Amino acid sequence: MAPYSATETHNNRVTADSWIAFTPHRRRVTAILEKLGSNSQSAQRRLCVVGAGNLNDVELSQLQRIYAHIELIDIDLAALERGLRRQMVAPDSPSITLRGVDVLGLSDGMSDDDVLDALASGKAVAAISSSVGRYCDVVAGTALISQLAIAVKKLVLASLTRPGGVVAHVSDLARRSDARGREIYSEAEIVESHMKTGASGDFFAGTNPAMLLQVGLGGVLTDGSFWMDGGQPLFWVWCITSTEQQHLDDGCLVAYALTWRVTRQPVDPRLLGETPMHSHNDRDEL
Repeated sequence: MAPYSATETHNNRVTADSWIAFTPHRRRVTAILEKLGSNSQSAQRRLCVVGAGNLNDVELSQLQRIYAHIELIDIDLAALERGLRRQMVAPDSPSITLRGVDVLGLSDGMSDDDVLDALASGKAVAAISSSVGRYCDVVAGTALISQLAIAVKKLVLASLTRPGGVVAHVSDLARRSDARGREIYSEAEIVESHMKTGASGDFFAGTNPAMLLQVGLGGVLTDGSFWMDGGQPLFWVWCITSTEQQHLDDGCLVAYALTWRVTRQPVDPRLLGETPMHSHNDRDEL
């Protein structure tokens, strides 16, 4: 098991009992996925949730009203099963499929260089798609690890999405010690905070929305935009509780969502040459 795989499994165990703490965040994410599904013209709408973990981010009963089938994907199958039990959904439900897979194969002990080589050769695209087998109308990444390069995150999501479908990337952005008791932050507050602290502050590597929006994967993704509220980018508070996540100060994060339209499947490895693959310096500008 690769180090990142062990980390993800540990994180899922730590937040296994965070259902109540996640409630405001879950309502936001579920509402976003409901809206995207309602806008789909597909007769049998399919949703893929990548990095679904304990399913604390999504309300399955609500999503089942919109989507004919839901694919829940995470490297930690036990976490998916725990989440399904918590939401009292039958494990043999015909409308839900659990997939305990690592879509990039990192659990096989691949190094960062191995992963990048697989992406550059185009092999990873086929591996990602075959891990699910069928394309979805909406693909949401709710907890893709921040260590993954920006282009890799978007490649994973786009490779599971049918042409004409939508990718939604939900991510934490920063820790905020003043977040508890709040619901949202304005874009001006986020920018001001980033300007004061910069890359050395509380902003996480690999999560800068401005950088994410710039990576179009050679035209595979178009119409990239923030999820908006009242005409402004929505930054909401996501509390996990301080007792479970002491390293995140008060256990509260700032989250956001981005969406793109998928024009075609990303089969051309040359598209990866449009942007640096590594993400460790992507906090510089918001």
